Amino acid sequence: MMPSDKYLSFKEAIQLAHEAGGKRHILLGNGFSIGAHEKFRYGTLYEQAKKIGLPKHVESLFERYGTTNFEEVLKQLSEGRWLASHYKLAKTDPNLDMGTDYEKVKDAFVGAVTASHPANRNEIADQKLEACNAFLTQFNNVFTTNYDLLLYWASLATSPFPFKDGFWGTENPQYLTFVSLPESANTEDGYIYFLHGTLHLYAQCGEVIKMCRGGGNPQLLIQVEEALAEDRFPLMVSEGDPGQKKVRIRENFYLRACRRNFQQIEGSLFVFGSSLGTGDAHIREWIVQNQKLERLFVGVHGDPEKERNQDLMLRIRHGVESHHHSGEQTLRVDFYDSSTANVWTSMGHDDKTSDQL
Repeated sequence: MMPSDKYLSFKEAIQLAHEAGGKRHILLGNGFSIGAHEKFRYGTLYEQAKKIGLPKHVESLFERYGTTNFEEVLKQLSEGRWLASHYKLAKTDPNLDMGTDYEKVKDAFVGAVTASHPANRNEIADQKLEACNAFLTQFNNVFTTNYDLLLYWASLATSPFPFKDGFWGTENPQYLTFVSLPESANTEDGYIYFLHGTLHLYAQCGEVIKMCRGGGNPQLLIQVEEALAEDRFPLMVSEGDPGQKKVRIRENFYLRACRRNFQQIEGSLFVFGSSLGTGDAHIREWIVQNQKLERLFVGVHGDPEKERNQDLMLRIRHGVESHHHSGEQTLRVDFYDSSTANVWTSMGHDDKTSDQL
């Protein structure tokens, strides 16, 4: 079956998913966060990184590749290190090292995310967070590649919050410890999975710890900044190359559990706020290799005739068609107008489907 050419509204897409039956899952990308606060745009993060002190010769890499996407520069540095080693190129300046700059870019990215992040949840109106929760209840499980605290803040806006994350309490109210996730997202509903980690997760002494609002400082972002000052870095998969991302994910048991659940989903998957571009090639791979997934609904932002949106749709279609041989394709692809989802407004969420999940 060939992917559909029809450009749907979100309401039409969710109705098709209902009619198809089965589970409904959603994958959130950076566009989800931008919808809540403009600070999350990549350009803003890059400008913030320069303010923090990104070296000039590293800034020139962003200019050379015409991007403000940290992942793209990390990918180029990784490739450059391999080429230099392969051709046995000798350094002429001891102060210039691609390996060192690779780590500087990673650190700058973490610092920029923290510095560009809204200081506390009060900067996001409760109405927005409540609308977001209403939107999410249309799905059985939530997967995200975002690093920010928006989903955590959303969990504080509605009681009880309809999603869990596998972390449970300890004697210290400021921390929760990762215990477990379901063996399959198809058998148990109501979980959030941070596929690439997030700002408030830390690998510590063989455990994954979730930093929570509590303890001496109730502002979670300040706690994150204090941890960074002590060289305790969040569990964040910020590598530019999808292959390196897969390695990082394999190295951590929490991330492996998230990946396992994503790879096994059944029914329908909605993609919102992500173009599934080069940096997310591993996620595209997991999607098209999943023979149990029946429907894929990909959100498109803006005019579908724009070049970037045409490229997105062609990329998704090509990925599906190249993996599924003629006559064997089971995954149907549709595209919907992401602006009609009204994630951060109450419009369109009156007909909540949580009672059907």
